[in-house]
Formats: sequence, structure tokens, C-alpha cells
Amino acid sequence: MKKYILAFFLFGVLGLHAESFNFARLDNTNGLSNNQIKCIFKDSRGFMWFGTNYGLNRYDGYRVKIYKSVKNDTTSLNSNSINDIQEDYNGNLWIGNNNGYCIYNILNENFNRNLSPLLSEFGIHFKPSIVEIDNQKNFYFYEANHGLFEYDIKNKKLIRFIIQSKNFKSTISSIKAQNDFIWILFTNGLIERFNKN
Repeated sequence: MKKYILAFFLFGVLGLHAESFNFARLDNTNGLSNNQIKCIFKDSRGFMWFGTNYGLNRYDGYRVKIYKSVKNDTTSLNSNSINDIQEDYNGNLWIGNNNGYCIYNILNENFNRNLSPLLSEFGIHFKPSIVEIDNQKNFYFYEANHGLFEYDIKNKKLIRFIIQSKNFKSTISSIKAQNDFIWILFTNGLIERFNKN
């Protein structure tokens, strides 16, 4: 009798906590522009974005829309090899690729390749090799000859970080800002955590 009660109890508990997951395969046979995905991002509207070696893909759960670089079209991507996707305070996407960055305008559904006017508003007068946008939508810009900067979007303030590190002689290959820290990955393979305060 105890065995039946235990079996019934386990069946009931497992039945209450069982979840159903549906998996679907998404590749170039059903919509993606390329199977080699370099980055994935979910935007604030619920779209899934896939950066591939041959174009940017937006997935709405049913269909894939593909964006590619088009010769002589300055409102298209500036490169088809997509390395990075991030969302700014306006909901626009910053797309990192082999030619730097361009911005996808969600209202016009086109790309802005000329970032100089916007960067100038932030006080940045160089072409950053790395752009990072944190959870509060603050910007971080890095370029080897100019250093690392943060643009505080709420206070409209630009801060330059002086990093006293022997590793700073090596080029930064990636940045991740989280809370009061900036995680810095150098090309020599070392990682440092920089306290902004």
C-alpha cells in the first residue's frame, strides 16, 4: 500500500511541475541567410535577431526577414558579416560588423552608416572600434588611440576612464559593462574587471 501511495504522490508532484517545451530548427533551408550565426539578440519588441556571416536576420516567431548590404544603397547594411547587435535607449539597434557600426532605425526600417553626427552629440570625435550598451542604456566607446569612454545617457555626461594596467598596452578586443564594473578582454587573452568608481 505504501508503494502505491508513494507512486501516486510522485506522479502527482511530477505532473504538477512538468513543462512542455517546443523546439524548432531554424537554418538556411527555412529562412536564415546563412547557417554560421555569430551573434543572437532579443530586442525590446520581442524580435529575435541573428547576425550571420552573410546578413542580418530578424525572426518574429513565424518568418525571417533578411537584411543585407546592397551596393550603392547607403540605407542598407555596410557589411554582411555581423559580429554584434545591441539596443539603445530609442530601441534602435547598433549593428557591429567588419566595417565598424551602423544603426538600424526601427521606425524607418533602414540603416544609418554615418554615425559621426550622433557620436559628436555624445562628445565622441573618433570612430570607435568597440561600442557597448549596458542595461541602463549607457554607452561605452573604445578605440585604441583614444581610450575608453562612457556616455551617461541620463545625465548626458561623457566620462573618460584612465586604466592603469600593464595589460592596457595590449589592444582591447571586447567590453562588457555590468553594474559598477567594466569587464575588459584583451587580445592577449587576459580579462580584467575595472571598477568605474
